[in-house]
Amino acid sequence: METKASVFFERIKDKKIAFIGLGRTHKNLIKMFDDKKMNIKVYDIRTKEEIGEDICNEFEKRGIPMVLGPKYMLKLGKEDIIFRTPKLSYDTPELKLAHRAGQIITSETEVFFDLCPCKTIGVTGSDGKKVTSLLIADMLRASGNTVHLGGTVGDVLLSKIDNIHPQDYVVASLDAPQLVSMRTSPDIAVITDISHDYSVPHMTFEEYVEAKKNIFIHQGGFSTTVLNSDNPITCKFANIVRGIPTYFSKQAVVQRGAWIDICGDIWYSDNDSQTLIMNERDINPQGIKTRDYYLAAFSALWGIVDMECMIQVAKEFVASENTK
Repeated sequence: METKASVFFERIKDKKIAFIGLGRTHKNLIKMFDDKKMNIKVYDIRTKEEIGEDICNEFEKRGIPMVLGPKYMLKLGKEDIIFRTPKLSYDTPELKLAHRAGQIITSETEVFFDLCPCKTIGVTGSDGKKVTSLLIADMLRASGNTVHLGGTVGDVLLSKIDNIHPQDYVVASLDAPQLVSMRTSPDIAVITDISHDYSVPHMTFEEYVEAKKNIFIHQGGFSTTVLNSDNPITCKFANIVRGIPTYFSKQAVVQRGAWIDICGDIWYSDNDSQTLIMNERDINPQGIKTRDYYLAAFSALWGIVDMECMIQVAKEFVASENTK
């Protein structure tokens, strides 16, 4: 069956493709493109020893040319399509020259969201995007859905595109560098918070905030945007939300979304209707201490996942130590 992905790969089968950066995302993607017999070349600032001889030897056996070392960008060729690593700014002089020459500059995240055939849920924030994504994915699975988890946690989503079906769900944890070039927003966008305590060296704070907005700015009227109404930056986004505005709060009742009262009861408000979900004492004590992330997950999935499934996951959820 013809899909957007199959049409895309057919369209680029004769193009020359460069991958800049040999991190986790591109390692899997390069293998996938090579399996599809694409004409690819790899560029990385590191040496073979720094990258790891196993992966370099594997690529050499596959016949994939590699340009390595500190001056790798000076040797950037005339490839038709360049997949940049999120750590590499679009303002890099070599990328600017390539763009002016008509070379296509893109990223795994940008292409994936253009091609994805199923409903997408994107989560971003200065803190909590990974754990909120895990919570949402677990709640969807508890309701019997097939879920593909990716971005900063889980799989490299574009490398799995052939196995994603219209009835599935994608949950993506997204950093600002991944969002900066996106022109397709998820069906459900969640922003846990935005703070000045961020670590993206090649972005000013204003650029960082603008990148975060891409998670919802391209939505349509049938989409949903979940905002932290307690955060002084995200609460101001309400005026530019195109989809259905939904909120979460630990400080006040919200018009639509999840909130927590002084007794620790968690509620969901839908204009004049309020539903008691659970008390925070019933959340797994081994789970995450920050209640915001549970509230964000409840707000994102209300009407999609049965409340009983969400409660059960909240009672059992445990986040790994390196998930933030």
